[in-house]
Amino acid sequence: MREVIWLGDATPIYPIGGKDPLLDHRDESRRWDVLTLKEAPAGTLDGVEAGTLEFNVNSTIRGGGTLTWSGLDEPDWSKILLQPWYVLRTAEMEISWPRGVFIPAAPVDSHSDTGKTVEVELYDKLLILDQDKVDATYTVGKGANVVAAIRAVIGSAGQTRHAIEDNTQTLRSPMVWEAGTSKLRIANDLLDAVNYFSLWCDGYGVYQGNPYKAPSARPVVRRFVDDQNSIYSPDFTHDRDMFDIPNKVIQVGRGDGDTPGLVATATNTNPGNPYSYPSRGRWIVHVDTDVEATNQTTLDSIAARRLGQLSQVASTVDFTHAHVPLELNDVVVFERGDRELGLTATVQTMSISTTPGDLMQTKIREVTT
Repeated sequence: MREVIWLGDATPIYPIGGKDPLLDHRDESRRWDVLTLKEAPAGTLDGVEAGTLEFNVNSTIRGGGTLTWSGLDEPDWSKILLQPWYVLRTAEMEISWPRGVFIPAAPVDSHSDTGKTVEVELYDKLLILDQDKVDATYTVGKGANVVAAIRAVIGSAGQTRHAIEDNTQTLRSPMVWEAGTSKLRIANDLLDAVNYFSLWCDGYGVYQGNPYKAPSARPVVRRFVDDQNSIYSPDFTHDRDMFDIPNKVIQVGRGDGDTPGLVATATNTNPGNPYSYPSRGRWIVHVDTDVEATNQTTLDSIAARRLGQLSQVASTVDFTHAHVPLELNDVVVFERGDRELGLTATVQTMSISTTPGDLMQTKIREVTT
């Protein structure tokens, strides 16, 4: 039997014969690896009775959850990290992938005649940067390389495992934060300035920073279809809210006494789009001010990105399905033939039970063009 660790890219790994193992009969299990605070392996956690992992693209701490533990040898929760794994076995291979590295917190003991159970909250490693705050005014000066500044902020919190993609852009004007600002806020503000996705942690606990790509430029990582290969429940909800969808976005850049602020405008003039100016016959405008951008090209990209984000709130699907490796912001296709529903969408939230056999609940947001 081949053993495969899923690396999280968009290319699935198939056994000989080409069948996707995620569409095959499943023999699945979960494993909770214990790590030291330095993220060195320290065994596995026995006694986990239940657990749920939650991921939300709009949350400050994107990943978290809870677990219920009952056992004979309780760990010191403050001295460990936890890495839950999903393990799938087929006749040809075993596939596994991690769902993150989590900080256990706030254990609550419950005692009964049958013994003690412990409810533990879980937070991904963004919590480290969110709880670490600068104790004086923090400044990144004009002309500073933005990616170097992001890496420095992460490193100042004692975190060395990061993969912030290189970029040569520098600041047009200084960026300043007041004392008490979290290092996560500073890192995300800097990422915004070069039009990167917000900071996130992958299944191995590595901080990731990547240039923003429009959904149309990202690969489709999973197709959810209602044919013989369907892995999702036929019960789902489809919510549409079109009232306030803008067809023009204006981004006013931050300036200083020496450098005027830049301005960028993105418009939706696609006659085939239901929210566009030709379709509605009027402008619905959204304005953001004091936007940090390193140059006009970046601000133009930020405006286009913002228009795309605000356009996507119109249509969401909430559904349950068998466990598959997804990340927030992944692009998927959802098709429901009997209702004539087919859309391309991005992953917004995920709720994952760690009980074998339970389905995974995902909310996706339709991509509009």
